[in-house]
This record gives sequence, C-alpha cells and structure tokens, in this order.
Amino acid sequence: MSHAFTLHLPVEHPYRGLAADVAARFAETVGGSSAEAQAFGVEVAAGVESVAASGEAIDLVFDRAHLGVEVAIRCGPELRLIRHVLPAIKK
Repeated sequence: MSHAFTLHLPVEHPYRGLAADVAARFAETVGGSSAEAQAFGVEVAAGVESVAASGEAIDLVFDRAHLGVEVAIRCGPELRLIRHVLPAIKK
C-alpha cells in the first residue's frame, strides 16, 4: 500500500509551520517513535525555510522509504529531498 501524498502550501510564513506538523504526524503514522517523528518535523521545517525564498507556493511530496520516510520539497526552481531513517519503524 502506498503512503504517498502531496501537501501544497502558500509560501507565507504562518502556513510554513504546517509542514513540520504534517511531517511529524506522517512519521508517527508509518511507525516512527514520537522523538523520531519530531526530529523529522524539524528537518522538514528547515528544508521548507531553505526553499521558501523563491516566493512561490511550496509543494511537499511525502512517502514512506525503505528504512523510514522521505519528502521532496519544491518551491519554484528550488528542490530539497529529505530522507529520515526510522529505526523503530513497524513493518
């Protein structure tokens, strides 16, 4: 079963925080611990901030990876790929 989904956010600052919240919930949903989920959320927040300068809407494509989770973050021409290993992942 695929766990992939896309989140489309406006670039304005109040909306950016949603990315970290969704990332953490996604990591927990696929079996990560609360601490691992929060760490993934922090990584995603940093990734969003790093691409947001282009001033366009932000697209995040979340998916379950072999040993954890990943997200592709795109904002205009900028792209960041974040992979996070979840040692406690449930199979």
